[in-house]
Amino acid sequence: MSSFVPTSAITMGVGSIMAAKQTILFAWGEKKAEIVKKAVEGSVNDIVTASFLQEHSNARFVVDEAAGSLLEK
Repeated sequence: MSSFVPTSAITMGVGSIMAAKQTILFAWGEKKAEIVKKAVEGSVNDIVTASFLQEHSNARFVVDEAAGSLLEK
């Protein structure tokens, strides 16, 4: 059984995102810093759905200095 995975999207479900061969999350600005930290360094949970990308085999986070300012790793 094959599933349809969009080639690009602004919003989509976690299942479709996790089924993608590659996914990239972009974030800019200091207002995104707290959620970027939770998504990258926090526990995987359904409150911060971007945290599921920690378990994706080919996910990238592309952030500017301000959005990544709280990252410790």
